[in-house]
Amino acid sequence: MDAFRQSHPELDWQGEIEVPGGKGATFLDPDGNPVHLFDQSTAGPE
Repeated sequence: MDAFRQSHPELDWQGEIEVPGGKGATFLDPDGNPVHLFDQSTAGPE
């Protein structure tokens, strides 16, 4: 998530949260619609 956010500073980032196994973030697209991203790459197998 951190690398994606750093490589896209032009996006209108709205916030970031901790989720089980990683992070979630929201940005607004050019039309103002929210886009939610989730990275759970640190989650272990169940």
